Amino acid sequence: MKLRTTFYYLLILIISTSCSDAQEYLEDSHEVVVKESKDFGILKGIPSPFKLEKYTILDPNPTGKYLGGSAFASICKKNDNDYLVVAMGYGKYDDFAFSELLNFDLNIQTKQFTGTSLFQENLSKIQTGGNSLVKLNDKVILSLFYGKESANSINIYMKSSGDNGVTWSGPKMINTLKDVYQHAANNRAILLSSGRILLPMAIGGAGSKNYIFCYYSDDNGDTWQNTKLLYTKGNSLYEPCVEELSDGRLIMTLRNSSGKIIFAFSNDDGLTWTDFVKSDITSPDAPSTIAKIPGKNLLVLSWNNTDRIFDYHNRSPLSLAISKDEGKTWKYLFDIENTLNVGAYYPTINFSKDKMLITYTKKNAGDSRSVVVFSEVSISSLEDLLNKAN
Repeated sequence: MKLRTTFYYLLILIISTSCSDAQEYLEDSHEVVVKESKDFGILKGIPSPFKLEKYTILDPNPTGKYLGGSAFASICKKNDNDYLVVAMGYGKYDDFAFSELLNFDLNIQTKQFTGTSLFQENLSKIQTGGNSLVKLNDKVILSLFYGKESANSINIYMKSSGDNGVTWSGPKMINTLKDVYQHAANNRAILLSSGRILLPMAIGGAGSKNYIFCYYSDDNGDTWQNTKLLYTKGNSLYEPCVEELSDGRLIMTLRNSSGKIIFAFSNDDGLTWTDFVKSDITSPDAPSTIAKIPGKNLLVLSWNNTDRIFDYHNRSPLSLAISKDEGKTWKYLFDIENTLNVGAYYPTINFSKDKMLITYTKKNAGDSRSVVVFSEVSISSLEDLLNKAN
């Protein structure tokens, strides 16, 4: 009886300490003020009828293990023609259903997808997903993903390849924050020009607040630290996306509940964030993706351009805009997907030599399965559309 009593005491102590640690993270946070902006994030123009050729690429095992389909891809360049694609494979399409990570090889010349395999089995009680791929050099690629343990706990893991994605290490946990519902959207990690690896994060399920922060590593992923948690009153900041500007600053886009995209900026490689501004760009409670075209002073933005209330099936159209003044103004170029009762969301943007590669998750109203769609457009076509818009 004494042994049993001691066991229960230790169990209660562990649980209490865990909850206390989680609460301490949230209390050591900083409130930010989001300002209305009349001169930043202004969307101009009307969309061109430009049409993309699209390929449904990830529809794994429709009658077997992954009945919920595939979703939330990340993509990484292996060489000029070959790309590594990692996406979630769902047993059922649900935030709290079984999922694991699947690997696909993409050749952008042939539009062929080969080598489908299990990239990471589910290592948590609920699901594994939210993958980002970061290429450090010609040989080293990092994969960062989450393991969902409960409605109150998600851990972040990393695995690495030293041979350009041929073989991979086992996963190791990297999160410094414990026992919180922390999450990064797919394809969010970024390698900065300073060599820092930045993983923009959010914490949800913490009372009435959502928090944003970043994990970062300055030693190629060997060790990780977290920035201070940020929140704002009366709004939910979630699923940030970061890109580096030409002057070295970082720009962040934020999913939120205001009906407009919120931007923020950092002057210290993501350690602190300032100048939170509510833009003119209409968006529901859904994530956006921002990316810089290599070698050009042009930013591209993909987002759901609608004021409909939150609903997976109302996440359409999925649109594309371009900015040549580092986000101050945006030219509305075209809609990537614009079909009634079709959800098109969580886009990724990557670049080959002369093309922009886009993936997104697509789910038709009433369907129980999602798929990942791939499309591409030449950078010269984007520049032509920008010039016509002017």
